[in-house]
Amino acid sequence: MELLELGNILRHFRLPSPISTERISAGLINQTHLVETANRSYIVQKLNPIITPEICGDGHTISDYLKTQGISAPQYFLSEIGLPYFETEEGLWRVLEKLLGKSLDAPSSSHAYKAAALLGKIHTSLRSFSYSCKGKLPDFHNVQKIREELIEVSTKKYQENLEEAKKLSELTLKWIEKETLPKDVPKQLIHGDPKFSNFLFEGERETGLIDFDTFTSHSPLIDVGDMMRSWCNSTPKENPQAKFEKEIYQAITEGYKTTNPQFSEMTLIPRAFRLLVLEQTMRYLKDCFEDKYYPWDPQKFPSRLVRNSTYAKRHIDLYRQIEGL
Repeated sequence: MELLELGNILRHFRLPSPISTERISAGLINQTHLVETANRSYIVQKLNPIITPEICGDGHTISDYLKTQGISAPQYFLSEIGLPYFETEEGLWRVLEKLLGKSLDAPSSSHAYKAAALLGKIHTSLRSFSYSCKGKLPDFHNVQKIREELIEVSTKKYQENLEEAKKLSELTLKWIEKETLPKDVPKQLIHGDPKFSNFLFEGERETGLIDFDTFTSHSPLIDVGDMMRSWCNSTPKENPQAKFEKEIYQAITEGYKTTNPQFSEMTLIPRAFRLLVLEQTMRYLKDCFEDKYYPWDPQKFPSRLVRNSTYAKRHIDLYRQIEGL
């Protein structure tokens, strides 16, 4: 049934029929499939409703531009009516090129250096690209909005089982005040989600960056800080304790410098790292109260609340370890 459904989607992009498919579990938002045809591999995605036609168009435009700059980026295939998506009664679908390489479970310092160099090259290339995104994920990396929403939900909910989340929220909100970036930092197009699973590698060689749904206009510090947040903690996500990997942190800093040497806010990178750790902490804590956003595995956690609380504690522990950077 899945092979038939995906074959029907491929036909709307004038692509050959699949001979095999594999559901890819990575990613929290879209339903992603690796589809093999007789002579090529494709990524076929059924898109979450938050991914709009405008976001697809932005990804297509930015990917095409990066290719002209010699940067590996996924090709967006156009449908039979010339759009980078196809709409069915169930929602939007799109087809992307399958880039070489695979994402890593445990990146090394060498991987971090090369991925950061790729990110710096992307930022350098996009600095002169005068494109304004037509689509945007709501309040993505809007720290002030997330802060205001956490204040609201944490003061309205009074259930006894939320007392710990309330205390963690008070602590996080206190810290966030001193980590906010200056208002006058320059903005440009950034990726928005440079976690290590969005970088592809073949052995030690980086082969590309994927997931173009999160591009937005913001300081490159947001990307560098979020990359560090994702890459520099080596404990399993189910562990409420963190382990700061200083060598990874240093590798990201040095790798980024090599390809974006004119970046004038390098001294703010440690603050950006701390800010992005706290931003994600606020997201987890907010969902402790709202209990509706993040998926959770019943085999690992008895509830979404416990899952979010554990992830928040892990980030808080990481923040305490990097507070002196």
